[in-house]
Amino acid sequence: MIRTVKYLLPYDRSLADTVKLGEEVFRFWSDLAHEHQTSGKFDLHHLGYYKARELFPSFNSMLILTVRDTVSECRKSIRSRTGDKNPHPKVHSSRGLRYNSCCFTMKGGKISISTVDGRKKYQVIPNPSYADWKAISCVLKVTKDKCILHVQYEKESPPVKEWTSSDVLGIDRGITNIIATSDNKLVNSKHLRNVKGKYRHVRSELQSKGTRSASRRYRAISGKERRFVRDVNHCISKTLVESDYGVFALEDLKGIRKGRKNKATRKTIGSWSFNQLQEFIEYKAEAVGKQAVYVDPKFTSQQCSHCGHTAKKNRQGSSFLCTSCGFSLNADLNASRNIARLGIARLCRAGS
Repeated sequence: MIRTVKYLLPYDRSLADTVKLGEEVFRFWSDLAHEHQTSGKFDLHHLGYYKARELFPSFNSMLILTVRDTVSECRKSIRSRTGDKNPHPKVHSSRGLRYNSCCFTMKGGKISISTVDGRKKYQVIPNPSYADWKAISCVLKVTKDKCILHVQYEKESPPVKEWTSSDVLGIDRGITNIIATSDNKLVNSKHLRNVKGKYRHVRSELQSKGTRSASRRYRAISGKERRFVRDVNHCISKTLVESDYGVFALEDLKGIRKGRKNKATRKTIGSWSFNQLQEFIEYKAEAVGKQAVYVDPKFTSQQCSHCGHTAKKNRQGSSFLCTSCGFSLNADLNASRNIARLGIARLCRAGS
């Protein structure tokens, strides 16, 4: 298991200069990778490692390698997302500077980290929840008045328990209902959509003004909305994982935002935080020996969970009425039962 904890460090010019120089190193590796059309870490190393050491003598050699790895991973991510075979990642201050265990250590509340001025030590108040975890890496980000350290902790996951078909819970994620579960429970998204709509309206007004104060207010509003949505997803995932079920079946929604859609649909799906909820369920379940499995979402909303008949006419908006057997149910609840059935099949195949 891996968890990330944020620590605030006192503003230090050495840390700020290190992150600033890291951006220059990122630009060097990105230009080199784009010029030679390669994303392989091994190829990049032989093309530019010694040149980078000459150009940036005050930059730790291991940090040069972590920036190289960051560029390689950025290129691969952009290529898989956009199809661009030779992407050219740009420098973003929000990305921060990655450290591994060779240039960063943390024991208790004592942090030792490499900078352009050599190794420096800082004292923080450690999180007691991670006293028996091991700090393996971190990401350093610097703003105008503070330095933020995102420390990654690692610990061995508890063994996954053996579960039966009755322990599988099907979860259908949607727009009208945040989730619908196969045990006939719905979490309506009306309040969430109202809050998002309010923030969307305020943001549009601030964008139309275009002043500096409006820009500051725009960033503050965006932060409030993200924190609200994150809190909602945390509460839902915690309730699910603390239930008696041990396996959570979800649809594999990867790539759902692709394809031609009208403007309203793109806006709705674009603001849908289904992946965040999925990640919260995953890591919370892993911590208690439970698991999440993913199934093919094809026809889960059109198939009758009672007789198995599949037809597009079965679903009419939020209602489901089977044209074959006459079975009637809320469409999301029907889909959650189909997801649970597929999850049970997936679990059986994994066991065999």
